[in-house]
Amino acid sequence: MKLTSFAPNELLRPFLRSIEIIETENEMIRSLLPDTTVALAMSFRGERHLLEEGVWLALPTRAITGLRASARHMHTSADGGVIVAKPRAGFAPQFFTCPVHELFGKTLPLETHFSEALVTATSQTIREAKSNAERVEAFQEFLVSSLRPSPPPVDSIVLDAIAAIERSAGAIRVATLAENSRVGLDALEKRFRKTVGATPKQYASIVRLRTAVAAYGETRSLTELSLQAGYCDQSHFIRDFRKASGNAPRHFLEETEYC
Repeated sequence: MKLTSFAPNELLRPFLRSIEIIETENEMIRSLLPDTTVALAMSFRGERHLLEEGVWLALPTRAITGLRASARHMHTSADGGVIVAKPRAGFAPQFFTCPVHELFGKTLPLETHFSEALVTATSQTIREAKSNAERVEAFQEFLVSSLRPSPPPVDSIVLDAIAAIERSAGAIRVATLAENSRVGLDALEKRFRKTVGATPKQYASIVRLRTAVAAYGETRSLTELSLQAGYCDQSHFIRDFRKASGNAPRHFLEETEYC
């Protein structure tokens, strides 16, 4: 698998975390860890299938994927290619009119939330492009056109909570976030879900999981890894990891193709 990242252009940079092109030479199955943002994707070669309840289901060639609590298992055909855009956490409302939590755990066709004519035209341009640079340019034109003309103001309280979660690598307590926000727990959770697409606790769990996975190359000790990632002990880490990935940490990290 080859992953190439591209910096968003000047218009998209405030709202977009990354644009990635993922290409596969050979047929493969990989696990996709939960991420902290929604994803907008357009395939330009090959086919992709998700494993759902033991059945491989074809993914839409143009798709939106919401946040989720567990890993997804994806089969990609040989010579596959997909371009993916990921808004910054807290900035998805610049693109979506629906509360972002309505996308949680779902993968939907892009046409459900964006102009079908624009999606179709952009998809065709991306498929016919001669280079990845051309694909990125076409996708960015689509994203700029899809920015809401009158989006809601950026929620600074939610952005502060996101920053606190990320600084703590997901180990901060939600009660502490609420105390720091000065709006109370219920109000913070409602605003966070609507803006980010998950509860603060779910978001923190994703951050903590990805922190642990990123640190695995630095230490092979699960006890040390658990403490570095903010878990109270190794058993807590293993339990949460199994719940999110479907496998024990060492088996997943050493024997699974993942991203």
